[in-house]
Amino acid sequence: MVFEDESHLVDYLRIIWKWKFAIVAGTIGFMAITGIVGLLMAKTYTIETVLQLGGLGVPQLAQNLHSDFLGSISSRIEVGAFDDDVLAGMPEAIGGSLPASLDFRVNKSYGPGILVVSYETGDVDFGVQALRELTQVLQREIQNGIEYFRRDYEKKIANIRMGIALNKARQNSAERRLKMIEKELETLRSEVTIVRENTAALMNERGKLISNRESQASFLTEFVYNNMIQQYLAMGHSCRKQLQETLSKQEDEKLSIESLNNSVARQEQELKDLEAEMETIGNIFILTDPKTSVTLVKPKLVLSVVIASVLGLFVMLLVAFSADYIARYRLAFSGDSNAQRRGKRHCLEGESREG
Repeated sequence: MVFEDESHLVDYLRIIWKWKFAIVAGTIGFMAITGIVGLLMAKTYTIETVLQLGGLGVPQLAQNLHSDFLGSISSRIEVGAFDDDVLAGMPEAIGGSLPASLDFRVNKSYGPGILVVSYETGDVDFGVQALRELTQVLQREIQNGIEYFRRDYEKKIANIRMGIALNKARQNSAERRLKMIEKELETLRSEVTIVRENTAALMNERGKLISNRESQASFLTEFVYNNMIQQYLAMGHSCRKQLQETLSKQEDEKLSIESLNNSVARQEQELKDLEAEMETIGNIFILTDPKTSVTLVKPKLVLSVVIASVLGLFVMLLVAFSADYIARYRLAFSGDSNAQRRGKRHCLEGESREG
């Protein structure tokens, strides 16, 4: 069985070797015909442009306008909703001969706010201009939404600036009140010191008077001293109380100024963030210009020639084996016919001898 398989393999190789020139010539012929047809075919190019919508750093914009940009607008591009507007803007580029529609394709998987729009055509210049005109149409389409968000941010920024100005005015007023309180504290501290010194002097004078009780007038003078001392003590108590109240006012003003400082700092940071976000709010940007992304789609000459070589080799092998089979069949058939003729001749010769 093994020898029989080896015999068949040898027969196959013998047939291939016998027809090798025809096989090679036929395969090359298939490749040549395919290459010539491919060169004569009209070429089709794919032109791409990558578009990005501004405002990726704005959550509300990304949630609303971006979702619309990637959703409904991309679907409208593919169904041809913008074809008339695109073609209306470019009749001169194609000599007034407008196609019925533009078969744009959209890929949304490249990132947030990014669309890759492609167009297949045999006219590269027309395809490039069509994609650029589509970009301008889309920019006009979403301009109203962009302006709405910009106005909203401008209003927020104006309100924050007004709040900052109001807090700074309050801060200046609180600082002026604090300076007045500090002057008042200096006056009260001075009064407390004077009252303390006067009280001490009166008590010293009264002590001297008590040690000398020689006349009736000394008792009256002592009464006067006691009365004045009581008044100074009451005055000192009132000054110290007023001093404590003023110190409390001073602390309140300091806390108010600190709170206003924190509010202003927080508002200024919020203003800076809003201004930075507003700078990102923009229309559609072209990340990749159409002219830089032209690729040939049809015909794929190399692939076609490779396929033709495989197909040609298969066909020529089939032809070779079929031709060898037919040659063998004819040889066998002619051999059987010769044998039959020889048999008939022998029979006739035998019958003639018998007669």
